[in-house]
Amino acid sequence: MLESLTGFYQLWIQLETHYIGSRFPGGKIPCQVQEGRYCRQFFLPRGEIGSEELARAITDYIRMFDHLLKVYFNHLDDCQARPQWNKNTGPIFPGKEPFYRISLSLREELR
Repeated sequence: MLESLTGFYQLWIQLETHYIGSRFPGGKIPCQVQEGRYCRQFFLPRGEIGSEELARAITDYIRMFDHLLKVYFNHLDDCQARPQWNKNTGPIFPGKEPFYRISLSLREELR
């Protein structure tokens, strides 16, 4: 279970880096995985942001993370191989539709 969870965290980091990494210094999102935990640092956007807007942004992030985590574990048995990574298109799971859906879901959420 811990290995599968770590696999999801690594995929999550790759997806975030692919889709929003350019918004961070050096393209590196401030996060780490250790002992079955995922830690992520958030930064406030430039300019003023209200507390309700900030709460909504954090809530949306957690909802998206939770949704994709559930998709990942619901289809874990469907995929035995680890994804290959294409820097232009993101994860490649030949013949593994569920993981393709993870990428598409994240892409839609980030639009």
